[in-house]
Amino acid sequence: MSSRFGTWSKKPGDFDSNELAQEYTEWMQERWNHPCVVIWDACNETRAVAKTGEAIQKVRALDLSNRPWDNGWAPAQAPSDVFESHPYHFINPNYKLANLAHNSGVPTGNVIPNAGTNPIIINEYGWLWLNRDGTPTTLTRDLYRNLLGPDSTTSQRRHWYARYLAAETEFWRSHRACAGVLHFCGLGYSRAEGQTSDHWLDVEQLKWEPEFFTYVRDAFAPVGLMIDAWAEEYDAGKSQAFPVVVINDLYENWKGTVRSRLLCDGAIVQEKTQRCEVPALGDARLTFTFDLPAKTGNYQTGLAN
Repeated sequence: MSSRFGTWSKKPGDFDSNELAQEYTEWMQERWNHPCVVIWDACNETRAVAKTGEAIQKVRALDLSNRPWDNGWAPAQAPSDVFESHPYHFINPNYKLANLAHNSGVPTGNVIPNAGTNPIIINEYGWLWLNRDGTPTTLTRDLYRNLLGPDSTTSQRRHWYARYLAAETEFWRSHRACAGVLHFCGLGYSRAEGQTSDHWLDVEQLKWEPEFFTYVRDAFAPVGLMIDAWAEEYDAGKSQAFPVVVINDLYENWKGTVRSRLLCDGAIVQEKTQRCEVPALGDARLTFTFDLPAKTGNYQTGLAN
């Protein structure tokens, strides 16, 4: 990607904060009365560049709502400003979902060291993209080959994409370390040699890819559920405890019944319920214990509230 300032990875020496401030001013004026604007984003994936911070300070007072600013991977400019993080687990094509059991729920890597109390926003994560026709993008070919083999079908890839993205969404939301988890990217592009893509089958008709619509939509529910167990296999014929996290992003307390099921090829093998109360903007933890069948098979645990 190139611009008047240079290329994706290199900037010229005459990078000017005054010119940036002028451009920031213009797009602020176009958008500052739009109800969807909650954060101004000065730059994306830009490391410690002093000029962007200087430009933010030049224009901040123009916004009468005093909304926070995102300065990419450079230092935040005010206590209320955010840091952005892009924790791409699957940038490693050999990464497995089971590895989440050993990863911190606080995103690292792109977050500035010693970020203090500034809130963290995850506005990119996943690295699981498929083109609209279900083929891998240039960045995910090796990943899907490792996950599903060289002869995977479109339906297999779409199913795994949706399930893995939903699991990652639940993982980041349930640890409550971030002020926001934003999906990337809901509407973008799809081309044969593209690096990312979105989740539409037909943009003109607003037709979602069905697997994404089924799984990822639920992963963003205001009252969310996550089974905090990531092993690919469990010992047959033994008792197994499954920790469950219940999160509440509502501004009021929530209470209800959480139902957990053990399934085998879609059929219910066991089912248990527990009452649960979760404070506003809080979380709660439950444990469901199942006696795993002695017969090996393709089992799955599921939750509903």
